[in-house]
Amino acid sequence: MAINAKVDNTTYEGIEKITAGGKTVELSEVYSGSQSITANGTYDIGGKAEVVVNVPTESAGGNEPTGSINITTNGTHNVADYAQAVVNVPQEGYDVDDIVGGGGTAGSNAIFYKAANVETNVSVIRHYAFAGLSMNKVTAPNLTAIGDNSFMSCGSLTEVDAPNTTKIGNAAFNYCGSLTKAYYPSVTSVGNKGVFQGCAKLTDVNFDSLTALGESMFSGCKGLITISLPAVTKANYNEQFCNCTSLQSVNVPLLANTSQNMFKNCTSLEEIVLPAVTGVGIAMFEGCTALKKVDFGEGVTAVGNGQFKNCTALETVILRYNGVATNSNKAFNSCVNGVTVYVPSAQLEAYRANSQWTADTNVTFAAIEGSEYE
Repeated sequence: MAINAKVDNTTYEGIEKITAGGKTVELSEVYSGSQSITANGTYDIGGKAEVVVNVPTESAGGNEPTGSINITTNGTHNVADYAQAVVNVPQEGYDVDDIVGGGGTAGSNAIFYKAANVETNVSVIRHYAFAGLSMNKVTAPNLTAIGDNSFMSCGSLTEVDAPNTTKIGNAAFNYCGSLTKAYYPSVTSVGNKGVFQGCAKLTDVNFDSLTALGESMFSGCKGLITISLPAVTKANYNEQFCNCTSLQSVNVPLLANTSQNMFKNCTSLEEIVLPAVTGVGIAMFEGCTALKKVDFGEGVTAVGNGQFKNCTALETVILRYNGVATNSNKAFNSCVNGVTVYVPSAQLEAYRANSQWTADTNVTFAAIEGSEYE
């Protein structure tokens, strides 16, 4: 049986079960219509509504009790001369605020077993609140914080519409395989581990206010084609876009600090411009087999450490640093078709004479000035 439930002044339809704080309400046990009671006792109507019935063994006049009494309110009822108490407590708008975390919070392990959509006015969703459940869409206009693992492994979830959210915790949407949209323009902080990792159908992303990426934040988001993160300045830990095999366009104009394996195995990425980057992470582009061009700003002073390993299609790298960048471990050794490295004309001969660069036999040099990259 499924009924309506009211949580923080919002009514939900079709809810079957709610669990929170170690307490479970099986709504299939909530009385619908009427319930006949012929024994004394306390009757829990769905975990909150309560009816206490006192059935006498005989009437006040010594006769056997007969007839029935209709009870429609919670409370203690002495049924006097009646043989039966008929309990008929209305359940429309069943109030479970105290069970799922009243006061504007969906409590830890607050579970809504629903077939379709959830609407809520809560401002905070705590850790594991909806983890592993079946729901299609959550609408939460007042939500400001999503806790760790809140929606982890919600396999049918397509969207959480919460545009006023400012904080998302670790692995909040980890392996939500049907999630298509992550629209969070107000988010300024995300967890350091796997927020959207494994969301294979994610295509629509908005994080206009976010300044730092967590580890594996979009790793394994195989449907992601384009990403624009206009405020991001750093990548914490590693593998932010690892195995995003459909990713073609990346806009990160302020990104300065990159990470290890950041774009590893992004096999559809053909070119990328990184104007603010100051350091290239280890194996940052490893396995990007379609990558043809990388344009670095003036802050990149070194390449190497497997950054372009197995980038077999790489043709062009632009290094705008006004000096000779370090090339450790033959950065372009696996770029079998040869790479043209564009550098400032004032440094051109210094590059050609540098032993680290001459050892990398797949590289030729050209001046930025006078080229299409000037």
